[in-house]
Amino acid sequence: MSARDALWDLALPASLAAGAATAASLAFDGPGWCTQGAALATVAFSATALVHERALRRRLRARNDALDLELVAARDAAREAERAKSLFLASMSHEIRTPMTSVLGLTDFLAEEPLGGRAARYVRTLRQSSEQLLAIINDILDFMQIDSNGLALARTPFDLHALIDEVGTVMRPQAELKGLEFHIDAADGRSARPLVGDARRLKQVLFNLIGNAIKFTAEGVVTLRYRQAADADGRAAVTIEVEDTGIGIENHLAEELFAAFRQDETHQRLAPGGTGLGLTISRRLIDAMGGDLRCASVPGEGSLFQVTLGLETADHLTATADRDEATQERPLRILVAEDSYLNQELLTELLVRRGHRVVMTGDGEAALERAEDEEFDLMIFDIGMPVMDGETAMRTLRQRPGLNHETPAIVLTANVMENDKRRYLSAGFDGFATKPIDRITFFESIEKLTRRRLTDAPADPSPEPVAPPSQAVVEPLASPNDDVLDLAIIEQIVATTGEAWVRPRMQRALAAAEAFLTDAVTLTDEEELKRAAHKLVGSARNFGLAALADEAARIEHRGQFPAADAARMRQLVQNSRAALTARDLLPADADHQQRRSAEAASS
Repeated sequence: MSARDALWDLALPASLAAGAATAASLAFDGPGWCTQGAALATVAFSATALVHERALRRRLRARNDALDLELVAARDAAREAERAKSLFLASMSHEIRTPMTSVLGLTDFLAEEPLGGRAARYVRTLRQSSEQLLAIINDILDFMQIDSNGLALARTPFDLHALIDEVGTVMRPQAELKGLEFHIDAADGRSARPLVGDARRLKQVLFNLIGNAIKFTAEGVVTLRYRQAADADGRAAVTIEVEDTGIGIENHLAEELFAAFRQDETHQRLAPGGTGLGLTISRRLIDAMGGDLRCASVPGEGSLFQVTLGLETADHLTATADRDEATQERPLRILVAEDSYLNQELLTELLVRRGHRVVMTGDGEAALERAEDEEFDLMIFDIGMPVMDGETAMRTLRQRPGLNHETPAIVLTANVMENDKRRYLSAGFDGFATKPIDRITFFESIEKLTRRRLTDAPADPSPEPVAPPSQAVVEPLASPNDDVLDLAIIEQIVATTGEAWVRPRMQRALAAAEAFLTDAVTLTDEEELKRAAHKLVGSARNFGLAALADEAARIEHRGQFPAADAARMRQLVQNSRAALTARDLLPADADHQQRRSAEAASS
């Protein structure tokens, strides 16, 4: 309450009280004054009531304000608790998944040994239990990522028929092992065009739906039915159905199956285990793709899960890209700030192949110096860099007048949480490019931001000299099988640059990873370790080394790297090397170089 309000509350009642007393005395002075006194008294009492009402309103307003503040504080506390829970679950899941990868790998080695009898059964049981535990961990990680709006979907061409065949190849043996029939029904005769979307996530949904159908069907048939119909504007309407003859569920309860951590009592009794997240994740993935996932079920007869999607066709994407290239007649002059040498090479190669001119810097401070003297059509800044990070550099650039004060800018980051995006936008960035870089969305963002800022400079496909990174580069590791690689990203890079370009850089990435693993044990400064791990996350994701990216993210989060972890991580590097070698993604003499490095290290 202000001093003015306080004086008003004190003075007005006193004045009104005095007026009321005067009115009362006038009423007793004689008949002539009686009427006037009564009127004055009525006015005085009415005014007093108004004053009290005003004071009551003010008290109510103050109370409401206090309640609002309490509500805001409670909301903020709830959000912080939710964030802490998400970070804890994600961190713990990463902590568990890392040793589980080793358990699975060693179990595979054991299975190759000449075991028999009970020992062989024990190994099979160990493998199955480990896979189940890993599936639960992956469910939790996926849910936390989706729940925090941190999911980035890929946009790559894929063939729906090939995807369905791959899913069928994996799931058919599981159905037959249980004595079930497994049918695939292609309604369109398998002649539809390739599509554009996140094939890996779509397979994840189908694996989950079919896995549930097999789990809750004791006898009968599991059917995977799909059709792809041509739509207008270069799109296709896709419908995929998974139908079973299992136990079913009351139709009015079917929707509850999609709730997080919710499991129907009957289903849980017949097939215990799991997190209750599979259907939740599946629906949210389909929602993120712009589609719909529904369920119809009859107890004792079975269930039908239907996925509907509207996806772009690959030929329409190619035509759109051709039109974009035709309209963008002149190259762009692009300023890039990135401290990882491997990421510098990748970005330069991607941009130069599109005819753009690249000016590369190794940190935010160097980028600001170039931005002061030269005009650019676009800027691409990494977030985590030494000397000056990308966010600080962009805020500085936007706050001072100059040549590139309004030049569009893209942030390059592995942080895709919604609060991170808001922070980057407030810093002055206009668009996002997540690591790993999705080539299609990356160039779509560039085209959108620079459509009206084409430079008059002549085409010059040669990049300017690349500034050396300010710190040592850190890169990849992985694990025994293809799960350690993000094949969609690797295939994009190979399609854009060719295998000859990729092989030596993959080899350098592995060598840099080994150097990081050796150096990290000796790092005593937590922030320095986090910076190195952050750099590792970005480079690993960009080159499709998924297991390394996950492990580096864990190290960055903890800010610790005990020496005992080094041997385990070196084993993961070897597993990565094996996976890349199996796909012919390393130079022919890579094994010789590896042996030579090992001999030098042991001497």
